[in-house]
Amino acid sequence: VFVASLTPTMGSCNSKVNSLSWTCDSCGLNNRNNIVCSNCSFNSPKDIHDGIVAECKKLLQKYNQSHILNHINDITNRIDLNRLILQIYSIDFQYVDKLYKRAMNEEKQTNNNENISPFPHSDACDISSIGDIDRLCDLGFKAIIEGKCCVVILAGGQGSRLGF
Repeated sequence: VFVASLTPTMGSCNSKVNSLSWTCDSCGLNNRNNIVCSNCSFNSPKDIHDGIVAECKKLLQKYNQSHILNHINDITNRIDLNRLILQIYSIDFQYVDKLYKRAMNEEKQTNNNENISPFPHSDACDISSIGDIDRLCDLGFKAIIEGKCCVVILAGGQGSRLGF
């Protein structure tokens, strides 16, 4: 468990498993994707730090999310930077990308614009001509149940004057 209240001090790397792993000289813990030891808060060596940040940037670029690190140089506290990097590595970008592509594919398959038409201005009404709101809501719910739907966008509020 990473404790953020500890003050980081300089550490060094005993052995490099790869560019994202290092062993803390202070406590001996093998750290992966951390620029600060998750046990004792010693700082990783500069080459490990730079490697982790570079790998993080590559990961984000792969999924067109590199803008997340636009202001990485503004983060002066290594513990805060470490938190950001760990959050980024906790995201399953491959899964999110798969969900996004599936949603876009389904939208293309079901996007049938022939049933969508603009709301004619002549049909617009004000609160005094709406009538029985409960009856209209019931009609709307019935249409939804039957797989029919109509969307009307009202400007100017949350519909509280209409009883919603």
